[in-house]
Amino acid sequence: MKSSTSSAINFPELFKAYRKAWIWVIISVGIFGVLGLTKALKNVPEVPVTSQIMISGSGGSSSFSSMSEVASIMGMSTGKFGSNRGVHEEMLVLGSHTLLVDIARQLDLNTQYTLRTRFKKIPVHEKIPLIVNYDEAISDTLSTGISFDVRVNTHGKADIGIRIGGKDFRSDKDLTLPATVSLPYGDFTFSTTEFFKPGQKLRECVYVSSYSGAAIGLSQDVAISLATRKADIVELNYSTNDPKFGIRLLNAIMHSYRELTVKQQRDYLEYTLDFINSRISSLAKELNLAEGDIESFLAKRDLVSPEVQAEIFITESYTQEKELLAAENEHELLRLAIEFLNTETNNNSLLPIMPAIESLTPLIEGYNELILERITIEPSARGENVALKAINMRIDVVKDNLLTALNKHYEMAQVQIDELRKQFAQSKSKLETLPTVEREYVNIKRQQALQEQLYLFLLRQREETSLNIAGAQPLGTIIDEAYAVSAPFKPSNKIILLMYLIIGAAIPAVVILIRWKLNGKLNTLDQAIKETGLQPIAELPARTAHGLSVIDAPESLVAQRYRLMRSNILSLSSLKPGTVIAVCSASGSQSLSAEVAANLAASLCATGRRTLIVDADINKAAVASILQVQPSATLSGDIADATGRTQTVTLRGVATQLDAILSDTNSGLITSDILSSEAYPALIASLRPDYDFIVIALPSADDFGALEAGAAPADIVIADFTLGHTRTAGARKIARLAGDSRSVFFAAVTSK
Repeated sequence: MKSSTSSAINFPELFKAYRKAWIWVIISVGIFGVLGLTKALKNVPEVPVTSQIMISGSGGSSSFSSMSEVASIMGMSTGKFGSNRGVHEEMLVLGSHTLLVDIARQLDLNTQYTLRTRFKKIPVHEKIPLIVNYDEAISDTLSTGISFDVRVNTHGKADIGIRIGGKDFRSDKDLTLPATVSLPYGDFTFSTTEFFKPGQKLRECVYVSSYSGAAIGLSQDVAISLATRKADIVELNYSTNDPKFGIRLLNAIMHSYRELTVKQQRDYLEYTLDFINSRISSLAKELNLAEGDIESFLAKRDLVSPEVQAEIFITESYTQEKELLAAENEHELLRLAIEFLNTETNNNSLLPIMPAIESLTPLIEGYNELILERITIEPSARGENVALKAINMRIDVVKDNLLTALNKHYEMAQVQIDELRKQFAQSKSKLETLPTVEREYVNIKRQQALQEQLYLFLLRQREETSLNIAGAQPLGTIIDEAYAVSAPFKPSNKIILLMYLIIGAAIPAVVILIRWKLNGKLNTLDQAIKETGLQPIAELPARTAHGLSVIDAPESLVAQRYRLMRSNILSLSSLKPGTVIAVCSASGSQSLSAEVAANLAASLCATGRRTLIVDADINKAAVASILQVQPSATLSGDIADATGRTQTVTLRGVATQLDAILSDTNSGLITSDILSSEAYPALIASLRPDYDFIVIALPSADDFGALEAGAAPADIVIADFTLGHTRTAGARKIARLAGDSRSVFFAAVTSK
């Protein structure tokens, strides 16, 4: 029969084991009670002090923004200018060793005073009854801590124990205060203050270290963390028995941090200002050189500037081209006029007026008037007409004069055309070389312009940087000055003592649980069910003085549990006449199989059922002793003789009689040899029809071969598991006997 259960702690079993270990519980509670009392007496209440500061970003923003502006213009990374530290970097600055050394110097934290009472050590920062004075230079050069244990008696005499670097150095006795102690590091003078009470004993511990050592201690005591993820707010926390000192300490840290950030900004800006001044000086020289280069360039090429000169050259070229075209037109007209006059067929033709040549207009008009006059007279003139001759003579004279004038103008026009062509060629040549000149000029001018812009920017930047140095602001904005908060739950002395007592009472239970987990045994009923998959059929008390409890002590708890086992067996649906019940044990050293088998058989017999008990554990035969009879019918004899002889046992004078096949411990036979023979199952089979139940006491799982052979003819197997002693491995062996034709149960026996 298989089953599975949860692995929860079996509290009833745990309580039983806990009750059995009562002496260890008392010892544990006593020890932890003493520890709790000591802790309560030494407890010094502390109050948490807190403050908050918001990291608001870099100071001197205008300077940095200008730097970023020029950096973006010049294609440089803006990260090179200014400080862009985040909140986590500022937290490191807040807790930096340098800052904490400065705090230790401000508050003289390298000297720590502690008042000692019988049980407590109370740090004091104000109202110190006994102080020590020494050269301040010692605080900078001290490489190890020095402890002074000062004990002042009622007469005002002081004993001073000195430890250097954790090792005893010496002890000075009966010193009169003020007292000076000379050490290799210097002289230390102890003197009383107004808070010293004469006539009373005083014990005060003084610890002197360097400022660096005090800073290391501060870094461990002051907690720096983010107050929230939604804002860059840093929170400082410090627990102390003196809230005023804690407030002073945290405020000093915050203000020193703000001063440090201002100093860092000013140092950075001063370095920036030095760079700007040096750069301005070098740029001024470069600008002078660049302007001289431009002046030399223009003078060498006889230019005002390429832009103006290009406009002039273009205008001249256009004008020259226009004049050349007009001159060529005039020259061509003159040529045509000369050819016109030299052609005889045109003697009576009028010469066209040439507006471009105003000086010839009167001659041409006079010539044309004479031609018209001749044309008018010639049709009516006859022979040698005097008027006609006179007109012809006048026409010839005018024509000669006109040709002379035309030829002269023609020659002059040709000279003008040649000159204009020469000038136009020169202008065109200048225009062709102008792009190269202009490119060189633009390169020089660009460099000069960049230097000029950078120079002007640096001049403005110098003024802004100077203003930023004067108005540098701290990075942190204090939200909350340090204040003492209501202390979180801190146990009172009574609670501390109670907690230690509870711990002392709980430790034995924890030890029991650990032992249960590690001892490899079945410690609880639930564990037995889980590890084997078997179901319990009864829970039996530990072995008692009554071997046959159902007869000798019928009203006892043991007898009641056996009767309950009998009822559970009789309620099984698989029962049939001649049911064979095998009883075994998981371990031979704690075997109760004989006792369980005898009590079960007696209980079944008492109900009027025909019952036979067989003692099959030949090497450890105990059934005869429990029944208090001498064996006359033995299992080995029946098997050897192939008979089924039994002997009748009267149970303690009661009318009920029980049949038995017993074994003799002096037989010298081996159990496994007897149970492994074919005669053993045949014997059991031959006895089935004569009995309602046959109960067999089998060997333990230590001899599993004999156990398995002895359980072969059984219908039901019952194993006794002694909780706290039975090994899990032995119980699992027995669980292997379960099968389709056999039911296996276990009887849980309470451990002693």
